[in-house]
Amino acid sequence: RRPITCTMAALPAFKVSAVLALALILSPVASLRLSMKLSPRRAFIRDLGALGGVVGAAGLAPRPAFADLPQGRSVPLDQRDKVRGPPGVNKPELLPSGPKRGIIDLEKMLTSGQVTRLEGKLAKLEEETGVKIRVLTQAYPNTPGLAIKDYWGVDGKTVVMVVDRGSYRGESGATPNILNFNVGGDVDLMLPPVFFTRTRNLFGSNRFVKDEGEDRAIQSAVDAISYCLREEGGCSDVPPEFRPGDGIKAPNFINNKSGIFEGV
Repeated sequence: RRPITCTMAALPAFKVSAVLALALILSPVASLRLSMKLSPRRAFIRDLGALGGVVGAAGLAPRPAFADLPQGRSVPLDQRDKVRGPPGVNKPELLPSGPKRGIIDLEKMLTSGQVTRLEGKLAKLEEETGVKIRVLTQAYPNTPGLAIKDYWGVDGKTVVMVVDRGSYRGESGATPNILNFNVGGDVDLMLPPVFFTRTRNLFGSNRFVKDEGEDRAIQSAVDAISYCLREEGGCSDVPPEFRPGDGIKAPNFINNKSGIFEGV
């Protein structure tokens, strides 16, 4: 049987150092192949594995796509910030005075009664689960922005929901969804990111807001999140009982009619 000949033309375009490393091992690999009396096909497959090991040992193996990124990130942080929306602002003077509130309704999207009821629900949720949900309504750039981090003591068990009716438009020129969530790391372990994406897409959409109103969008989102935080195993999507239409009656407590810190 004729030995398999490995030519330079048949090799991938490795660096010169890789070629030298291959030359050093070709001779012993060929000898080992003959001594073991392998078929040319099996020997070729075995030799490819050996060559791959040398390339990796030489530090020439391709790098993982996002090896230099923080764990869990899909794009560099600076790029992520650019696509999330307008630059953040910091206006602590817009924060309410007096006792701290869990809901800062700068745009008066809720009635005083709705605010009181929601704050009661949020307090009970925090007592039962340890998770804080905080709500900020704004019209960018009229917002306290980054100042809410310290005001609310945002940590890993905090969900900040920003409801923005501002005029900012993304690069595509489209008006953004009015809901944005900043979710703490501990909450990520309880509810997956896709849940918040679907909650946002349902209740923050232009269609939902037009049909149901901004107040309903806020209450529905809070109620769905609260329900799923209490649900064993959490949720990956908005439960059917919280969805409008389709013959499903939503709970009475969400039928009361009356970014991300980037861009808040």
